[in-house]
Amino acid sequence: MSEKSCKVRKKRASKEFKDEDEANARLIASAPDMLEALQNILNGIETGVITSDHDETFDNAADKARAAVAKATLRPKKGE
Repeated sequence: MSEKSCKVRKKRASKEFKDEDEANARLIASAPDMLEALQNILNGIETGVITSDHDETFDNAADKARAAVAKATLRPKKGE
């Protein structure tokens, strides 16, 4: 492999890492807002303000949301 080819590959890899690092930084920065929004949605579900006719899908989504909040806050889900 030529020296030029190696430099091009390194530059591409460096850009890919930079793009991924920037995406990770945006995700980390937005995490508190996403957590708060998810907690508000769950509060609406648990108080009956938010309902759905699609019980199984709705319950599954709510369970996944509860698990995500528990993971983010290091608290076990209810019933564990």
